[in-house]
Amino acid sequence: MATRIQTIAINDARFYAPVGYYAEEIVTGNEFLVDIEVSYPYKVHSEDELTNTLNYEQLYAIAADVMKQKRKLIESAVEEILETIVNQFDFAEQVNVSITKINPLFGGDRANSRIALSYTK
Repeated sequence: MATRIQTIAINDARFYAPVGYYAEEIVTGNEFLVDIEVSYPYKVHSEDELTNTLNYEQLYAIAADVMKQKRKLIESAVEEILETIVNQFDFAEQVNVSITKINPLFGGDRANSRIALSYTK
């Protein structure tokens, strides 16, 4: 039997956060883009209510809460966002989270770095 899978995503949620390995990055902060994608079994939306879907505002709130915390590594932020989503939404079949750091200190014209983590049930 075929299963319909629905995906809710947030793309390029922008945060200015105290995340970075170097002390100056914690003090001055860095600019980040967060992408979250959650896939789960589709429910018919005939009632047109949020109870039949995943509210992407909740995903944004999770990212915002994680990104305001001081930390050295982007990897720990990606992991915390992913684990929070998996624990909060047990119906999620697949979760993809990535964080892009805009203009990291290593220099380069328009360079950025990206960390991604995925979960599949």
